[in-house]
Amino acid sequence: MIRIIPRRRINLSLSDVGVFVYLLITKELIKGKHIKIFERAFARYIGAKFALGVSSGRIGLRLILESLGLVPGDEIILPAFTFAAVPKIIKECGFKPLFVDIDRNGYNIDPSLIGQKITPRTKALIATHIFGSPCDIGKMLEIAKKHKLIVIEDCAQAIGATYNGEKVGSFGLCSFFSFESVKPFSTFGGGAVVTKDANLFKKIEEKSRQFSYPRARDITKRFIFCIAESVATLPFIFPIFLYPVLFYSVLTGRDLTKFFRKAKYGFKKFEVKFSNFQAAIGLKKLKDLDRNISKRVYLASILNDLIKNNFKLQENYEGTSHVYYNYVLENKNAKTLSKELFYRGIDTDNFFHCDCSELFTEKEDFPIAKKAINELIQLPLYHQLNKKDILYIANTLNKISNG
Repeated sequence: MIRIIPRRRINLSLSDVGVFVYLLITKELIKGKHIKIFERAFARYIGAKFALGVSSGRIGLRLILESLGLVPGDEIILPAFTFAAVPKIIKECGFKPLFVDIDRNGYNIDPSLIGQKITPRTKALIATHIFGSPCDIGKMLEIAKKHKLIVIEDCAQAIGATYNGEKVGSFGLCSFFSFESVKPFSTFGGGAVVTKDANLFKKIEEKSRQFSYPRARDITKRFIFCIAESVATLPFIFPIFLYPVLFYSVLTGRDLTKFFRKAKYGFKKFEVKFSNFQAAIGLKKLKDLDRNISKRVYLASILNDLIKNNFKLQENYEGTSHVYYNYVLENKNAKTLSKELFYRGIDTDNFFHCDCSELFTEKEDFPIAKKAINELIQLPLYHQLNKKDILYIANTLNKISNG
């Protein structure tokens, strides 16, 4: 029997609605005691000294870059395969992104290629932990120490992941996180900056004070949209209402998700402070985070065992723990496979990642990054799934590949 499985589910519960209603009634949606409490709790969770709640991961990166004391024209090394907003922010801040190809097996930056990119103007490395799998941060720290470079960790997809038993985000001088609605740890928008350096934290905090507080109506609109997203992907709603729309989109080749993204982000203002509502939700979800990660890892282990002989899967560095923000597999006929899976009820995804060198005039060739863009598929994997769902995904994949 066919099972209809959405590509992702929003981690939203009735108790989250209760938090919203309570803070709305008490007029504490915007300001309140939860902000500082959450920031301290989040810093403890990561294993760092300081954390600051911000309105998005990209704003967190911008605050970091503007606080490091760099000068226009300074260079920052990052993987060629990443979220396009990262190099765009680097450029907007007046710096030059230098791209490095990724590792063939783990899809993170290849440390062996970093040295050939370093020049006297290179000042920082961005260590991106892609899909929830830590990069080889140990080697990057060695390179940074040798060349006196700053290490910034991009943990937007990797909260809770570890390297040699320690949380990612605690290794570099600073790091940034994203708490968007589709993330395993979500405050329905927002993010955090984490650092071990008191002076840097003071500068970042001072710059963040320039932002205004969000309006209650904007918080409300955002949360209502998240509720709608959550309801739309419920097991008894998605197959009846949303899946047919997506089916039409696949058949006709029309990308209806553009309208969805416009609706989702059209009212969103990034340059605002982290709200008391988001902090209250964050405190609540920190308690469940490790348990939810364990469920994702368990489900991923079933997929790994059942499909590893037919598909190339992401490999992890020794001593790292993957939190499976995205579960990806590689296939030369990725687009065809994605359609075949969708026709059988499994909603897969393409990525917002790209070969970022193509965004700028100085184009370079990054063959592994290009291969990842064209041949990776994201399968549904989230803690709300059950074993039967995972078995259906695995069996369907194996039937298609053997068929």
